[in-house]
Amino acid sequence: MKALLELANLMRRVGLRVSASEIADCLRALSLPGITPQDYQAVIACTMAKDRLDKTTFAMLLDTLPLEESSDQKACLSDGRGLGKSGVGPASPGLLDALGHADGSRLVALARSAVFSLGVIRAEELLDLQELVRRAMVNLGWYPVLRQMERRDDPEARAKLAALNVLQATVVREVYREVIRQWGEAGASAVVLQTDPRHVRFSLLEREEARLIDNQVRKLASKIASRYGRHDKPSPFGRVDLAKTVRDSVRTRGWVVKLGYRRKQKTLPRLAMLVDVSGSVRPYSKFFLTLLQAVKRRAAGARCFVFIDDIAEITGEMDPMCDGEIILSEDILSRISITNNSDYGRVFYIFAERYLESLSPRTVLVIVGDGRNNGRPPETYQLKRIADRVDRVIWFTPLTSDRWLTEDCVLPLYAAYCSSIHTCGSYEELRAAVKQLQ
Repeated sequence: MKALLELANLMRRVGLRVSASEIADCLRALSLPGITPQDYQAVIACTMAKDRLDKTTFAMLLDTLPLEESSDQKACLSDGRGLGKSGVGPASPGLLDALGHADGSRLVALARSAVFSLGVIRAEELLDLQELVRRAMVNLGWYPVLRQMERRDDPEARAKLAALNVLQATVVREVYREVIRQWGEAGASAVVLQTDPRHVRFSLLEREEARLIDNQVRKLASKIASRYGRHDKPSPFGRVDLAKTVRDSVRTRGWVVKLGYRRKQKTLPRLAMLVDVSGSVRPYSKFFLTLLQAVKRRAAGARCFVFIDDIAEITGEMDPMCDGEIILSEDILSRISITNNSDYGRVFYIFAERYLESLSPRTVLVIVGDGRNNGRPPETYQLKRIADRVDRVIWFTPLTSDRWLTEDCVLPLYAAYCSSIHTCGSYEELRAAVKQLQ
C-alpha cells in the first residue's frame, strides 16, 4: 500500500490526475484473489487511467519505474571509437550474435549495459532525453548493425531488423528508467513532459498522437461551448434597475407604479477566431480550427476567419466531422495568399473594413499566430479599432515569451491592445489558456 501511495503522489506531481477514490479502487482490485505481481501494472492502469492518453502515459511511466540494479548493468559496451548515426565503423559482434540467437534476455542485458555506459546524467541532459537515447544506441553499436541489415534483403536480415526494433524500444525504456532512478521526481517529470502527447508541441506530434490530441481538443471545445457567460438583463425579479424605473415613471407623470429589475442571466458564448495559416504556424493552427469547429456545432454565433496576407471567412465551410487540416483546402489557401508570407498589418486593416461592424461588443476575438510580420508595417492602429469594438482580444501564439523580440516578430507592439497573450504550443498549454474564453 505504501508503494502504491508513493506512486500516486508521483503521478500527481508530474501532472497526472489521480483521485483518492481511484486509489481505493486500485487497492481493492489488487487484493482480489488471483492477482499476481505480473498483473499489477494492468490493474493500476485500468483503475487510475481516465482515457487512452492517460493509459499510454501510465503504462510508460509504470514500465520505466526504477528496478534494482542487476549485475549485467555493470558491463559497458562503449569502446571510445565514437561510432555515430552515420554507421561508420564495424558492427558490434556482441550485438550481431544476440540478434542471431533472438535471445530476449541477452538483448535486455545489452540495452542495460549501453544505458549504464552513459554514466551520471547531468541536469541539462534532462532537457533532451532523445539525445540520451541516441548516445546509448551509439554505445551499443546499433547504427552500424542497422545499416548492414538494411543493405541486405533476405529472411535472416529481416528477422534481425525486427529484433533491432525491439531492442530500440528496450533501450528507450531503460534510458527513461535510468533517468528516474538517478533523478527521482525531476526525472519522472522530464519523462512525462517529453513523452506524453499532451505536453509535446503540436508540430512534433506523430500522426497517431495528433489524432488522439485532436479528439482531446474536441472534448475541450464542448466544455467551452457549454460554459455559459453571465450578463445583466431585464428581469421580472432581481435587483432594482433604477434607470429603468425612472424611465417608466415618466409615462405616469413621475409616479413610481412598478419597479424595474435586472439580474445576471446565462448567455451562450460569442466567439470569433482569426487564424494565421501560413507555413510556420499551420501545425498549430489546425488544432485551433478543430477547436472552433466543435464550438460552432454547439454554440451559435461562433465565426472563423483565416489569413496569410489576405483574409477569408470560412465559418460556413467548416464541417464538424473533419479535422482542422482538411478544412484548409488549396482553394481556401489560394484566396488568402498573395505573397505566401504573413502580413498582420494588412490583415487587420481588411478585417476592420469588412467584418468589424458585424461583430457584437460582447464578442471575444481570438487571434492565433506567431506575430511574424516579415518586415511589413504592423498597423497597430487597426488592431486598436478592432479591440475597441469587441469585448476582448485574446492572442494565442506558439512562441514562448523569450522569442517575442526575435527576428521579425512584432507581437510586443500588439500586446497593448490584447487582454491577454498565451503561449499555446501544446495541448496542456491550450487547455490552460482556453479558460480565458469564458
